Amino acid sequence: MRKWTYLVAALLMSGTAATFTSCIDTTEPAGIENLRGAKAELLKAKAQVELAEAQKVLANARLKNAMAAIKEEKAKQAAFDTALKEAQTEQQKQEIEQQRLLSAEQFKATLALAQQEAAEADYAYQKALLELQIALATMQEDVYAQELNDFLTSDEYSYSVPKYKLEDTEITIGQGSSAIEITIPVLKEDGEETITLKGYSALISELSDAKYDLADLLNQKATKEFELRDDEEALQALKAENSAYIAYLEGQKAALVESRDELKQLQGTPVEDWKTKYEQYAKDKDDLEEQKTVLQTKLKEDKLPFEEKIADLKEQKNIKSPVKFEADAAIQEYFYEILYNATYNDDFLKNELASQISKDDEGNVTFPNGITLSTSPSELQTLLEEIIGPSTTWQKAVMDYVKAGNDQATWQQNLLVAKTNMDDAQKAYDAELEIWSGLLEDFKAKADAYRYNYKYSEAKNRYDGRTNVIKDIDAFLEKTLKERTAQDTINVIDSITDYLDGRYELDAFKVEYTYTPQGATEQKTVTYQEALNDEDLVEDALPQFITLYQTTSGTPAVVTHNEALGSEWLSTSQDGLYGKLQASAEKLWGNPLYYDPDPTYNPNQEWQEGYLDPMTVLAPYTQEDWDNIEYKSILTSLYQYGFEMVKAWYPKPSDYTWLILGDGLANDLFASTYVYEEVNSESNPAWNTLLAALEKIQKENNDALKAIDDQITLNNLEIAKLTETEKREEAKIDVQLTTIKGMLDIIGEVVDLTGTGSTTSKDDWEEAFAGIEDLIIDIDGGVKSDGTYTEGTIAGIDKWIQFYTNYNTAIDAGDYTPVKDADIHNLDKQIEAKNIAIEALKALKTAADKKKEILLAGINGTATE
Repeated sequence: MRKWTYLVAALLMSGTAATFTSCIDTTEPAGIENLRGAKAELLKAKAQVELAEAQKVLANARLKNAMAAIKEEKAKQAAFDTALKEAQTEQQKQEIEQQRLLSAEQFKATLALAQQEAAEADYAYQKALLELQIALATMQEDVYAQELNDFLTSDEYSYSVPKYKLEDTEITIGQGSSAIEITIPVLKEDGEETITLKGYSALISELSDAKYDLADLLNQKATKEFELRDDEEALQALKAENSAYIAYLEGQKAALVESRDELKQLQGTPVEDWKTKYEQYAKDKDDLEEQKTVLQTKLKEDKLPFEEKIADLKEQKNIKSPVKFEADAAIQEYFYEILYNATYNDDFLKNELASQISKDDEGNVTFPNGITLSTSPSELQTLLEEIIGPSTTWQKAVMDYVKAGNDQATWQQNLLVAKTNMDDAQKAYDAELEIWSGLLEDFKAKADAYRYNYKYSEAKNRYDGRTNVIKDIDAFLEKTLKERTAQDTINVIDSITDYLDGRYELDAFKVEYTYTPQGATEQKTVTYQEALNDEDLVEDALPQFITLYQTTSGTPAVVTHNEALGSEWLSTSQDGLYGKLQASAEKLWGNPLYYDPDPTYNPNQEWQEGYLDPMTVLAPYTQEDWDNIEYKSILTSLYQYGFEMVKAWYPKPSDYTWLILGDGLANDLFASTYVYEEVNSESNPAWNTLLAALEKIQKENNDALKAIDDQITLNNLEIAKLTETEKREEAKIDVQLTTIKGMLDIIGEVVDLTGTGSTTSKDDWEEAFAGIEDLIIDIDGGVKSDGTYTEGTIAGIDKWIQFYTNYNTAIDAGDYTPVKDADIHNLDKQIEAKNIAIEALKALKTAADKKKEILLAGINGTATE
């Protein structure tokens, strides 16, 4: 019974067959030569198995990593979905959607490549095992060879997996009078089934198929989860995909009917003709595999011209051409702002925009010759959506001006509110500006005398008040007591007191001297300036001040002089001039806003408030300064909503950006003035004229894009038709191949294929007949020879055809979510079952590999007990 496996193995080898020589050498018997040649072939086959196995391990590791990456990609897709919901403009949404699709395509491509590489490596390994089986056929006297052959072809491996059945579920889709009832099959658990495999080769083949199927299921699920959106193009693509799969299933069903008829024909064929049938089936198998390859190649060739046409059509959407925008002079300033906001993240368009504007005597933007921008149809579509509006939370669009101007009652109220806010802001600003100006003048006079911040603290030669007094004190201390004169002491005291008086005026810094007056019991505290100018205290106060001056701090200890002289930097104490100036400047100008795109320093990617150094603003900012700020839309929102509301808003620059103002009275005035002028311009009828011109451009562009999309759809339909046809034929071939392989296995078990005269028992014949009947029942349904009931493959296919037909019906009805969820559920169940099968098969393989290594080592004579 074992001999047939050798011939089957040879027939499966793409033209490879075992051959024997009849030549006789004059020096050595032919049998010895054949034996030695067979041993050499066996060792060669063993080496090929080991090499192929090593490549298989590497390829399967890559496939495992690619499949594991689906969790990472899910997280990415979830992040993209969140970003889409938070996007403020259509342009942002389009960019995020492109990134999302690109990420999904990259994941799928990586998985598909790893899947293909693993399949090829597994096939190479299975081929190497078949070559080993062929080689073993010539080594029947070798004990290890016979054991290895049994291991490859006869050892049984059993494992259990969950069993599922399809249950019909009624659902309602659509609303109201258009609602319809449809039936969809849903996978439900139905116990478990035990699968038995014969031979290590079958085990490896089963594991390879299971891993390939799992990758395919994961890819299908990724397509459903990552790509499906509610836009019409995506839904039509899904319908086409469903239709192609229905065609695939119908092809399988037709092939199953043919296979069932062939099985019934075999049942009626006399057993003496089975060997002839076997030879015919083997030839049919090779022919079908060749037909499948030809079909796949032809499909690629047939699709190519349509794919090239689609690529060309898509490219047409990206070809740039000039588009001219014109606006009445009275609204050009505001329309420019709209254009600028709409192109904020496109440097090319921003540069084009900037190159075509000028300013009048009052600083207002004008473009008497219009503005011409170079855009593609796709870019123009997004740009016009931004320009026309309605506005997002941080920009105004043409539609807002038109609506406001046409609603006079609302416009009058908005104008009143804007005017009142502007007037209030002007009063508050003027009052604080007067205070700030006085403080700045006083502080500058004293700071200039002090030379505050004239040089960096690290500079070598400095001449500010603090540095000068340090020089004077150090020069005094360098002299010995004998060398010091009375004038030296007077000079150093004058230097110290002058410094402390001047420093106190700047930032209210003071250092105090405590003593007990003669005849008193309570201590008294005065400033060192006072103590050093008091002839009764100076003799004790000066040494104590010097001690304070020489105080160390930190680790390692260093002398900073901070205790005696204050730090390099002025204090913001409100008692000092600097502190008062800083408070007034912050109230007037606000802490400047800035944006850092580096996530190391700005993990939340938000606008932040900086620190205002009052010495950086020595002259008042003007309305023109504010108008020229690139991101004044952020400052406008800051005025209207406050910092906490706007810090996470767009725009978010790609480079580090520092604005000159923050949430102060100046920004209130400049932003409220801008808002007032904007509202005041809304009633200008020029906005209606501009809107009509823009809508005309938009319609022409949308019509052109639709014409391109229609052509793309037509070409995709042609590709779908070709794919449907090929899938139908390929499915038919797949089913025929499965049935033929089953019949080859059954006949091979009972028929003497090698002509050696082996006999078959009655039980074997009965088992073969039962096997044929079981294959028919697998197709039609019924009770099999082991007593188990099966619904039948055709019935299952009919349910899947019904599922995807109803899926398309649901898409047409606009209520496909329940079917989509069922589709994902069914995929999840199949993935779960496939994972369980793979784990069981891997465990069986691990145990079997130990035996395989012992047997392979035995061929070389290196096996150990």
